[in-house]
Amino acid sequence: MREKPEIEKLRYEILLKISFGENTESEVLIGHLDDFIRRNEELVKEMKDCMENLSQLMGEGMDCTYSHLTALCGVHVYSAMKDWALEAKKIIIEKGES
Repeated sequence: MREKPEIEKLRYEILLKISFGENTESEVLIGHLDDFIRRNEELVKEMKDCMENLSQLMGEGMDCTYSHLTALCGVHVYSAMKDWALEAKKIIIEKGES
């Protein structure tokens, strides 16, 4: 626990697919993004549900501070990925209309 954590590595297959987006139809990319958005919305909901459960336990006197912080990180990460995907989808749609 006292050792510094390893450097985080962001690995999302969807980023690879988007990077090579010119090699497929925009409808395929939009489908991938829609799936990604749905998954991340579900994950945000799961993390918020977890935080609610942890808050209840904390209300009963149990210290869940660090588990709560972990779930909070999940909310922020999954929300950011969902927001990115929504913006990417918008850009792809606009590119197709031009």
